[in-house]
Amino acid sequence: MQRNNNGSGNNSHSSHGGSSRIPISAKRTRALTDAIAAARTGKKELEVIIKTEAARREEVARQLERIGTVRHFYEFVPYLSLKCDADYADILRKASSGDVSDSVFEKAFRHIIPAIAAVDVSSTISIPKAKTKFRPTTVDVVHRTGGKPRIKSALWNLEAIGAYAARQYGSGDGIKVAIIDTGIDYSHSQLRERFGSEKGYDFVRNDSEPMDENGHGTHVAGTVASADYGVAPGSRLYAVRVLDADGSGSEADAIAGIEWCIKNSIDVANMSFGSPVASQALEDVCVAAWQHGMLLAAAAGNNGYGANYPAAFGESVIAVAAVDEELKHPDFSNIYETNDIAAPGVNVASTYIGESYATLSGTSMASPHVAGSLALAKSVAEGISAQDLEGIMKNNADSYDEPEVFGAGLIRVDRMAKYLAENSAYASGKKSAQPLLKNYFRLEKAADSALKGFADDAVAELKRMLS
Repeated sequence: MQRNNNGSGNNSHSSHGGSSRIPISAKRTRALTDAIAAARTGKKELEVIIKTEAARREEVARQLERIGTVRHFYEFVPYLSLKCDADYADILRKASSGDVSDSVFEKAFRHIIPAIAAVDVSSTISIPKAKTKFRPTTVDVVHRTGGKPRIKSALWNLEAIGAYAARQYGSGDGIKVAIIDTGIDYSHSQLRERFGSEKGYDFVRNDSEPMDENGHGTHVAGTVASADYGVAPGSRLYAVRVLDADGSGSEADAIAGIEWCIKNSIDVANMSFGSPVASQALEDVCVAAWQHGMLLAAAAGNNGYGANYPAAFGESVIAVAAVDEELKHPDFSNIYETNDIAAPGVNVASTYIGESYATLSGTSMASPHVAGSLALAKSVAEGISAQDLEGIMKNNADSYDEPEVFGAGLIRVDRMAKYLAENSAYASGKKSAQPLLKNYFRLEKAADSALKGFADDAVAELKRMLS
């Protein structure tokens, strides 16, 4: 969509599709069959995510405990995750499409088979590895003087997005930000003041001490809110650990992590992880979070091109691409149609585990600049909706001519904060302007659909608005 001159607006995510792109539904089917085959070969269990009738989930879960272990029973989406052997996973896959040729299974589970609507594999999620000369997996500890890091007068990444200038308007005070990652070293001197008594949750160990054993999550958290390296140093941090010490984790745990954020009224969540395929359940829980008013920022990926999930889901997730120190496209940053915004992602200095500091590169480093910017801007106008804040973010960016590379352009938190501070309807926390804005955005969306050839959808939308 076109940018609005007044700086506001809700430029919704879009997918422009192409015949060469494999539909995600086909990717899901292939991922499940491949996972079942691999589990059979390795004689290992696998985890599947099962969609059920909402009213019968408890019954289905009880029955499935006979063939495996129900690890997660989700609250905001009608799914559960089950760890079982490959043969049972295959039977469930077939049963979800109406094939109950296994007579023993059909006899034992005939009451719940109709309640099983779909089955996906719980894919492995991980920290995106960048194919780049910047070697993002290499940790370069920032030189220290007198036991403290030597910090330049202005860090290039914070300067580039206007973070220093934005602090005259706010610093993220009162805004809750979750880092869904490898955990956070919440004992770090640059971060400890950003935590309250509740640190978050560790879905890897299933406890309330989500300490980082990798370093990635601590680096991400530092870019969001650390005292000297963060965009929004006044925000409140929560560590939601879904990745282990090697930076790898289960998609089923990621879904549980996002649900934790919904239950705990998180304002902004950062997801610097990804996978080339993802379940319908992960997509649905991202939508549920977005509907609850949460802003989700995610790394666009480090393969140079293609979809990285959850970033590529579209409307519910803000996909963040990277720029380098010359504000150009680094070769690793994924080019894709769902990219929403760009942020610094090369040679980014931030906190690291063990009271240390590191300079890393990747879209993992770009995404927290956006999460921090959203937190800072939201602290200027706490009453603003997630949809409106995203629109303001996009319309105040430094635009480029390549949306699949940079999305709306380089994020500028200084312009976002200035616009919100000078717009009394937002700065006062009032919501009086929201109904009018939402109707405008709905009309804009309908018109955009018509321009793309979906006239029937546009007419239906207009009729609904006028009824």
